[in-house]
Amino acid sequence: MRWWCRCSTGSSTSRCCGTDTRRPPWWPRPSTWSRPGSRRRRCVTTALSPRSSSTAVEDLRNRVERLAQALQQAGLDVRVGDDEGAILWGKLNFLAPLTLLTTHEDAAAGVVRERRRKELAAVIAEVAGVARAEGAPADEHGVLQFFDRVPARMQSSMQRAAAAGRPTELDAIGGAVVRRAARHGIPVPVTARLVDQLRARGPASSQETR
Repeated sequence: MRWWCRCSTGSSTSRCCGTDTRRPPWWPRPSTWSRPGSRRRRCVTTALSPRSSSTAVEDLRNRVERLAQALQQAGLDVRVGDDEGAILWGKLNFLAPLTLLTTHEDAAAGVVRERRRKELAAVIAEVAGVARAEGAPADEHGVLQFFDRVPARMQSSMQRAAAAGRPTELDAIGGAVVRRAARHGIPVPVTARLVDQLRARGPASSQETR
């Protein structure tokens, strides 16, 4: 059992999800963005995964609910859920197009959604199709709307890593989508092309699971 929350303040909205220490290799580092006159913001993931008695599970659920209430009282929009597939694929459905296109374009989210809108919509749709094949719900329209609301200056950690010449999580994010798609026989041509082109640029992607 896992819990997640979606938090937002004003126009700056982030999705914060949780999993255990055995998280998937594509589980992201926080994305970072800033606005003029504001401090840098991060979307931070947390981990909650009870495996013991029903009493311990209920106790942890109560603590999560209290945390959600405290965040709501602070003015955040918080939603608690326990569908792991929806959590992970919901995160990836936004993360994959964000990381692939901001890194490929070497530009922030605002530039991507203006210059690369067709590819953005295509990648979102492709990831959503794979998510459904995996048994998770997907909402392409909702993801695109969310992308349109994020600050124009928002960058992905993979974009920053590539710009600095550091290993990226290309294989763990975009590569994961392509591999899962192949398992289900689902074509993902735009996602696969972006992954191939970014891989050709180097440096080698990191497959380390943190």
